[in-house]
Amino acid sequence: MYNKMNFCRFTSKIPRNPIGCGFEVDEDQAILIEIPILPASYVNIEDLDSEDLESGLVWFNKKRISYYCNTFPEIPAAISLKTCKHENIGLLVDNYFFPLKPMLNSRFLKPEYKFDYIWLCIKYKVLYNFDHKKKKSNISELVKEFFLSSKDDQLVSDISRLQDNLYIESDILSDQCTKYFDRMLIIEDLKKLHTYKFYIDEPTDTNESTVLGIYQKVKLDEDYQLKYLFESHGKKLHDKQEGAIEKKSVWVLKPKIAQFFISNFFEQFLFSALSDIKGSAIEDYVENYHAQWSNSKDCELDAIVKTSNNIYYVEAKTTLSVRLINEYITKCKKIIRDFEEIDGHLRFLIVGYFSNPELNVFSQTVKKEDLPEGYNKKRTDLHNIPYCFKVPIDNTHDLICFTELSYAKLKSTLTDVFKE
Repeated sequence: MYNKMNFCRFTSKIPRNPIGCGFEVDEDQAILIEIPILPASYVNIEDLDSEDLESGLVWFNKKRISYYCNTFPEIPAAISLKTCKHENIGLLVDNYFFPLKPMLNSRFLKPEYKFDYIWLCIKYKVLYNFDHKKKKSNISELVKEFFLSSKDDQLVSDISRLQDNLYIESDILSDQCTKYFDRMLIIEDLKKLHTYKFYIDEPTDTNESTVLGIYQKVKLDEDYQLKYLFESHGKKLHDKQEGAIEKKSVWVLKPKIAQFFISNFFEQFLFSALSDIKGSAIEDYVENYHAQWSNSKDCELDAIVKTSNNIYYVEAKTTLSVRLINEYITKCKKIIRDFEEIDGHLRFLIVGYFSNPELNVFSQTVKKEDLPEGYNKKRTDLHNIPYCFKVPIDNTHDLICFTELSYAKLKSTLTDVFKE
């Protein structure tokens, strides 16, 4: 793994990036390591020679060390340099080990701790691509309120009718839901702009009035540059070219909520659920992890979850489809290649909020006794069917796929998945 991913380079001669402890080395001897500090129990200490050191010969960057552990001794009882055939391997400080060599594929790392060691490398961003810049997001109070409300199953029935992640076709919405939407007209299937949908304010004036005009700034064909000019006439919209079309009123998510919903909503929904089950169903997790493949191309992982014996790579999708499943399978194969050291501990999961109807093709592949309650069939008060199934990645790995709108059900299903 470590020779396939980008790692940090540390040296005690570079004060801007201290590894946590320091002692004299030649200035040109940069130390390539994987993680600055780990429990001494991970290391075959008995295979190493030892040289006791006086505490005054070693300094500790307590602030830096606290990022990795909060139990490092204030005053160490014993410090020793561990060597093998006169080569420095690491520094033993009470129950902690500061490696001075890559440990993963060395004989000094105990095989039974290889899984835990790799998790520490993930958790403490040894594999992280720090060139990636996080997107800044300012979430309004209305968006925060919508996100909290989305965890309440009373809102889920309305939200399950959402189309294009944007609008709901309905005369009425629940009082709880209405404040997050605007009442608008949708105009679609125009002959000259058949790939577009237009949303305009619902006219309140009973008199004839212009509600939408579309003009082409550059003349690209023999047609007029004025493509459409719609007028409101009672229950219809009129245009000279298109003729009369029925008014179609829909509920459209308010702009800030709409942008949040298509870009970030379900990731945050999933992260919140993982946070709630941390300490019970899972031991730990990291979110929005950016690394690099062995070919140096960027790799984004929505979430990486650690259970007692496995690491789950989790993908979040607003609407799960066959195409997205196939794309993630390709990514899973790369992960398997780059984490071959813990192949038996790798698990893969893709979770969606909505289901594309085409997922019904997988519903017959699951044995009834293996199917969680409430999946692969219509659920009361929901207008989108939740699915749950597995698809093969290769001969030894499967991809678990499921969709869930209910926050409570999402947490319970995740709990069941991670306990396997």
